[in-house]
Amino acid sequence: MKLFRKVNITIAILVLSVILYNFFIEEVNLPTYVMFYVVLVMFLLTILEKVAKEKAKENNQD
Repeated sequence: MKLFRKVNITIAILVLSVILYNFFIEEVNLPTYVMFYVVLVMFLLTILEKVAKEKAKENNQD
């Protein structure tokens, strides 16, 4: 569960760094599909984190 959070935070920092670099330093020529997959992975990991958290909560109640 903590692994999903760490990976999500790392991806978010990477995306923000690329955005800031793109706007303030130099244009980054990334294809659109690359950013689509990055966002897809972020959402997937967020969903997996929530599911794992709910499952852990269920197991603790039993």
